[in-house]
Amino acid sequence: MNTFMNTNIKATCGYLKAFVQSLRMSAMRDDGQMDKQEEKLLKKVNALTDKYIRNLEDLLDD
Repeated sequence: MNTFMNTNIKATCGYLKAFVQSLRMSAMRDDGQMDKQEEKLLKKVNALTDKYIRNLEDLLDD
């Protein structure tokens, strides 16, 4: 694979992980706790981003 594409895939994986972490921090920001709606949303986002990251990492292995 082209090294530039490889680098961009790795950067995207890092961005996605940071995105999920920033959402988690945002949920805690207003009252220091996560309510059930925020927790549910974070679980969905986390599941989707994990799946996408795995798919991207599979491309790196090819």
